[in-house]
Parts: sequence; structure tokens; C-alpha cells
Amino acid sequence: MYRSVGTAIVCSLLLVGQGSAQGRPIELGIDLGIEFGIHDAEFVDETIHTTRIWIPLAYFRVAFYESDQVWIEPRMTLLFLNAEGASSTVLKFVVGFGLDFQADATRARPYIHHFGGFLNVDSSEGDGATQMLLGGGLGVKVPMAERLASRLEGGVSYSFESDGLASGFGIYLTFGFSFFTRLKRSCATGGRATRFGSRFL
Repeated sequence: MYRSVGTAIVCSLLLVGQGSAQGRPIELGIDLGIEFGIHDAEFVDETIHTTRIWIPLAYFRVAFYESDQVWIEPRMTLLFLNAEGASSTVLKFVVGFGLDFQADATRARPYIHHFGGFLNVDSSEGDGATQMLLGGGLGVKVPMAERLASRLEGGVSYSFESDGLASGFGIYLTFGFSFFTRLKRSCATGGRATRFGSRFL
């Protein structure tokens, strides 16, 4: 698992390196979420419905803006389970590509977001499995303060079958908050902020 995590992080850093070097914004965020999944069980001839609720932090995400409206966002969920002496670690890591429909941060900014990644399950008993997944969604970022915004997103995902993990579709809804590290100001608006996170004056 740790080798997979390290490889994914390195690849993400290579993808965002060029934009970060040019002083473009970074969006830091955390989300609460709920996900409803439908998966085909392997051990019986039936469909199993699963509901996952991730609280208090469903996801930690870091979005790197490659232009005024295009961003690349690694996102991670980490869950530890312990029951009757056996423990498991569940890691979901995805890299997403997003497009804001507008660059003005003084208004609500709808966006489209698609992603790919993996789900890894490790058990203290030696069992483990890794599952690839793809998905996408629609969302909106609503400004709350100069560098703070709320973020709502809903979408669908598909998990591919692997050893020990069944394939299936999922529907998710997340709500969270974003902090933007940099702020662009426009001379045309008398120095008033026109959008979150492009560059310093």
C-alpha cells in the first residue's frame, strides 16, 4: 500500500509542479460526505447495497490552479477500523481535473470535476486488495470571506472489479470548506478582490 501511495503522490506533484512554479493559487479543503454504493456480491447471486458515511473528515484535498479556471486536485480519504483484535486500513486516493465555469470569486462558481484513482484495503490478518476507480461530478464554490469559500459537490463513480473487491457504481455528495492561499486584485476594481487564488500583486 505504501509504495502505491508514494507513487501516486509523486505523480501528482509532477503534474502540478509547473503551475506551482508560476505562482498560481492553491486551494486547501476538507469535506464531510456521504456515499451510496451498489456492488455485485461475489459470494452470492444478489446485489448488495452499501452506504458509507465519512465523518468528521471525509476528504482532504489540495487543488493546484494551472490557469484562471483549470485545476488539478489530489484528494485522499484514510479510514482505520478495529474490531475484536483485527484491524484494517482503507485508503482512497484520487487525482481530479476540474474546470470553473467562471473566474470571478466574488460570485458563486459552478464547476465540473472528473477524477481517477484507487481504493486500497489492508488487513492486519494479511489480506489486502486494491481497486481502481473513475468518476466525475458537478459542484459550486460559494465565497464566504476574502479567501474562504464553501464547496458543495455531487457525482457518480465506478469501481472496477479486483481480487477481493467487487465492481459497482456509487453516488456521492460532499460539503466542505476551501481556503485559498493567494488572492488576485484588480486595478480596475480599485484593488477589490475579483477572484480567489491567482497571484499576489
